[in-house]
Amino acid sequence: MTWQVKKYSIFDDCVAYYDFSKNALDVIGENNGTVDGGAMGATITNDRFNKVNCCYSFDGINDRIYLESNPIVGDGSFTFSLWFKTINAFNGISFWFGDYSTNAGIANNINGSTGQVDVRVYDGPTIVATSTGYTDGTWGMLTITYDESDDTIKAYFNDGSPGSGTSALNLGSDYKFIGGDGSTSWFNGSLGEHIFWNRVLSADEVKQLYYLTKNKVIHPIVRGGGE
Repeated sequence: MTWQVKKYSIFDDCVAYYDFSKNALDVIGENNGTVDGGAMGATITNDRFNKVNCCYSFDGINDRIYLESNPIVGDGSFTFSLWFKTINAFNGISFWFGDYSTNAGIANNINGSTGQVDVRVYDGPTIVATSTGYTDGTWGMLTITYDESDDTIKAYFNDGSPGSGTSALNLGSDYKFIGGDGSTSWFNGSLGEHIFWNRVLSADEVKQLYYLTKNKVIHPIVRGGGE
């Protein structure tokens, strides 16, 4: 018999978790996101705590991780959080989920030169998490929430106040890329854990997540076993 225990209530309704510990598998297993044909050139490397082989490095040219299933799809509420570090002042997209059609795709953009971190809806609004707060070559956490009840999208940088906008999202299932949009815009830097929920995290929960994970990688569950 195998048992699982949640370590923190903040991980309630967590549907996918990629810690990039030696691979790009979903450690929760509910969504079974996996890499298609390996990490497409992305290199496993040390994470922000210098733990060996626990994050991926992307060259900004053609590296990506392709997930077999999209953790966020349709028009339901969700939260998505990730840790990132750029190594080029002029950067680009670190993820693309959805399709290339109106309100069916969502991506982000990171500019290490200006310090802006934002979230972009295809043919929709740009939601700025911070306009000047990010510094190239440092680690930061981006968290995106979508509330289906009023179509509010919020973007948080670290533990700061969010930027917000509205758009009736209905994310498609064709594109599920980490490391770029899969065709023209590629991330140059390192990416740490990616976490997905099928609910909206509150501002206080986003702060809790930031302070839980800024000094160590927190796993959502503890696995064990016995007869």
